[in-house]
Amino acid sequence: MSILKKDTLPFGLLVGVLFPFVIGAICFLINYIITQQTGKTVFSFSGVVMLAIMVNLFPFMKYTSSWECDNTGKGILMVTIVLVIIYVILKWTSFSIGSYSF
Repeated sequence: MSILKKDTLPFGLLVGVLFPFVIGAICFLINYIITQQTGKTVFSFSGVVMLAIMVNLFPFMKYTSSWECDNTGKGILMVTIVLVIIYVILKWTSFSIGSYSF
């Protein structure tokens, strides 16, 4: 059995946290490089966070549909729900980090 086809809740939680983190980091890096070269911001902070959360859709679909790893899918779904709740709370409170704001 492949390590990616593991059907455990902790593995799903790990996948659910890593995918948005990696995509968010890549988007912020691209945004930083382009901003340094042109002075224009490509992605808004809010947009990057939402894109990073939505990227969990792909592993969720793969684990629940193709590989039938329901426990892993539950872990990914739990992390996604928590991230969306945090996003909505920060969006409603007009949260800002440095020059980035929601």
